[in-house]
Amino acid sequence: LGAHLKYEGRGSAPAPAAAAEAAPKKKGGGKKQRRPKNDGPTVYVGNLSFDAKEEDVREIFEPHGSIASITVPPDRTTGRCRGFAFVTMEDRAGLDKAVDALDQTQFQGRTLYVNESKPKEEQKKDLGEKGASLFL
Repeated sequence: LGAHLKYEGRGSAPAPAAAAEAAPKKKGGGKKQRRPKNDGPTVYVGNLSFDAKEEDVREIFEPHGSIASITVPPDRTTGRCRGFAFVTMEDRAGLDKAVDALDQTQFQGRTLYVNESKPKEEQKKDLGEKGASLFL
């Protein structure tokens, strides 16, 4: 009798598509926002106000060159700016002009730190052995 019930249970299993729909959703509810993968040079903007918006960042960068994209990563819990942004410029001249003009300037009551963004692999090399111990 036990084998008979086991067989019936298998026949009443949901179809694969229905099982996928019933699967629990991942925590967070959405895609993680990442920096756009553009070929243009990217500027890191640090010490931004937590109230800063993409439009605010665009407003201060537009006079210095053509902007390909802007990413202002939001805080997971509040949705506000995390205090930094990435601005991808169309060309190197725009990046250089923006860094020279905006680094150490006041914006929304804070001193901005503006420099060329480095890929993560390059950041790790810059830390070296001494910097690696900071994360232990």
